[in-house]
Amino acid sequence: MPRAIVFDFNGVLADDEEVHFLMFQRVLGEERILLTREKYYEEYLGYDDRGCFRAACLAAGRTLSDGDLADLIGRKSAYYTAHVAGHDVLYPGAAEAVWRMSGRYALAVVSGALRNEIDGILGRAGIRNLFRVVVAAEDVSAGKPDPEGFVRALAEMNEKQTGARPLRPEECLVIEDSHAGIEAARRAGMPVLAVAHTYPAESLRDADDVIPSIADLTADVAERLTGRNA
Repeated sequence: MPRAIVFDFNGVLADDEEVHFLMFQRVLGEERILLTREKYYEEYLGYDDRGCFRAACLAAGRTLSDGDLADLIGRKSAYYTAHVAGHDVLYPGAAEAVWRMSGRYALAVVSGALRNEIDGILGRAGIRNLFRVVVAAEDVSAGKPDPEGFVRALAEMNEKQTGARPLRPEECLVIEDSHAGIEAARRAGMPVLAVAHTYPAESLRDADDVIPSIADLTADVAERLTGRNA
């Protein structure tokens, strides 16, 4: 039985993968680097900002200093924040799914998004306080597919446990939409339920199971999946 649900953010709760692509494309275009939609969705989706900018610049034969990278990330964040300001960008049924699961499980977010982006969107939706832990891009040294974010979330959730026995990785069900995220969760020893928001269900068979949308997430689905993998 799961005791915690760990959500990815972009592409799982927030319907903003296309917004992120457009903002990456805009900033890289300012640097005279072309990023196509095909390249982004095939190779870079699931990376955090650092990983995407580094990979795109490396592919263009460009090297980045730490200062250059910080500048690119800052510009993209400013464009993203202005684009989503005042809008509810959560998927239909996402907030309701979070509320449903919050009554039964400890909740966390592990995302390659920046913390201010996550907090702003969840806060506007009135569900930020339902998450015990949020691990954002700034909190890790390596983004997905590295498992560091999930390992950190587990450690932080256990630090906040009061009296209960520590959570084990196999008791944390991860909800992901990308191949990089699925790989990261698997490397952390956690079962993975994919949502077919970003990729078709047939391409997500590296997850333990797939549901059409986040609106389909229920306790019955979570417990049936983790029971089958026990």
